[in-house]
Amino acid sequence: MSKWQPIETAPRDGTVVDLWYHKERITDYRWIQISKTNGFFQCVESGYTCVRDATHWMSLPEPPND
Repeated sequence: MSKWQPIETAPRDGTVVDLWYHKERITDYRWIQISKTNGFFQCVESGYTCVRDATHWMSLPEPPND
């Protein structure tokens, strides 16, 4: 199982991850780069539109073996 990692190490290549944000886990976010020095995490489906101050991230869990 994945472990929480510091947000500074989160992938910036479009990989979808879960975030730790304001004391809760939010799911299915990817990094959006708007300029050379500015970007944010955006939800793939719904939820918070723009997340800039998450503290940690983790890879998505493996799906069930069905």
